[in-house]
Formats: sequence, structure tokens, C-alpha cells
Amino acid sequence: MATDGFLEHSLVFHDTLLSSQVVQDNGTENTIGSSSFLTTSFETTASDLSSPSKVARPNLILQVPSKMTTTPLGSLPSADHLSAIYPQTPTPNFLVVLIASPEQREVIVQRGGYKMNLWEIVVADDTYSGFKVTFWLRPPGASNKQQAHAQSPLLQTLQSIKVGDILLLRNIALTSFRDTVFGQSLNPAITRARTDIDVLMRSNGVSFGQLGGLAAPVVETFTRVKRWARVHVAPDNVGSRKRRGSAPKSDTKAKRTCANRAEEYMPPDTMEEV
Repeated sequence: MATDGFLEHSLVFHDTLLSSQVVQDNGTENTIGSSSFLTTSFETTASDLSSPSKVARPNLILQVPSKMTTTPLGSLPSADHLSAIYPQTPTPNFLVVLIASPEQREVIVQRGGYKMNLWEIVVADDTYSGFKVTFWLRPPGASNKQQAHAQSPLLQTLQSIKVGDILLLRNIALTSFRDTVFGQSLNPAITRARTDIDVLMRSNGVSFGQLGGLAAPVVETFTRVKRWARVHVAPDNVGSRKRRGSAPKSDTKAKRTCANRAEEYMPPDTMEEV
């Protein structure tokens, strides 16, 4: 596989993690199909998402497990702690803002002779900036069509999200590389939980639905992250509109600051693109 140590470590972790090793947050329901909110949004294509009339769903109630919790990025366990509890692997939920455009590349796995698509995002909240999450996906038309189909909603979301979008990342497996903690998607073969990305609000302020389906603590977290993002993250569309109380220069500076933080916290990963 044309990759460096980080990507190799990440792919091995993805392929070898067992369902019995997954430790979910208290209150998270085990069945992957239960109470997932915004499931109808997965029927919307990436091109449809550019249409405000199709993005705005004022009557849609967000439905999630009533006891679902989110973990602040500032409360991430240390690399030493993850090593100490291994093979048990935490899979928390995060409510965050996207601070760098998603990066996608194709990886050829020499052993087995198949391809994988790797997506990488960098997110932040009001407690920590520069957390990296990797997503391993089977490419469309792959030999394992069942897994590719199961990951289709995740792929659609990754293709559509932009800097400044507020996201709920669900069931993110935590691991570490060179003493740096990062998150990644679960193998779709694991039936106890599925990694998902739900868009709560677009960078232009358009919400996907009412917050009535979220637990009060999650709504509070959403409010804090939204307020933090307005100050510290310049959306991709900042050039086409002016945010009240913000000048273009300060937005550019904030965007540069977040980008620098992302580079500081991202584990090194250099590889030859296919």
C-alpha cells in the first residue's frame, strides 16, 4: 500500500477492530437503525443540497436517542489512556464545526489488491481546535457492494459538507498514533454501531430541522459551538456575504488561525496519491 506509517496504522485499526471491543457512550442505543435523525436528508443528493428550498426543513424534528451524549473535544482521553484500556475502544459522539475542507484520496491495498477511499476532516468546538477524523470507505462499484451501499449516506455527506458547517459525528472510534489522539470511522461490518455524520446547520446559518429532538445538554452544546464558530471560523461562502459585526479581514485572520491549529494537531501523513 502506498502510504506512510499513519495511514497504515489507521487502516489496520479499521480492519481489525472487533465489535466486542467497541465501547459506546452511556445512553447510545446499540442498534444502528434506531432513532437516527435526519435520515430523510440522506435521500438528498449533493447537488440538491445547494438549493436553499431543499435544505431548509422547518417542520423536521431531529430524532436521536433521548439519552445520547456528546463529548467535548477538550475531554478527549490521552494516548496513554487509550493504550492502557486497549483493546477496548471508546466510540463517543462529537458536536463540532468543520474548520478545513475535507480531503479525499484513493489508497491501493496491496494485500488483497483492492482500493479504499480515505476522507479526512478537521474539526473544532469551543474546547479544542484541530481534531482529525479519518473515514475509510469502499469506493462505489467496489466488489463488496453491500459495504459500499451501507456507507453511501456517509459518502454523500462527506461530499457536501463545507467549512463552517456544524456537525454531529456519531460513533467515532478513538485511537492514537505517535502520542496524538485522532478519530476514525468504524468498519461497516460492525453491527453494534455505525459511524455517521449529521449536519445540524450549514455555514450560511440554514438549519436542517428543529432542535426539539435533541436532549437539553446537546442543545446547549450546539449553542456554544455555533457561537464559537461565528467568531473563530470563516465559512467558505464568507466572500459572498458579510456577517453582521465582522469585517472580512478579521474573518480571513480567523480562518488562517484555525488552519494553522489544524496543521499543528494533525498527525503527519504523507502518501503518494493514486
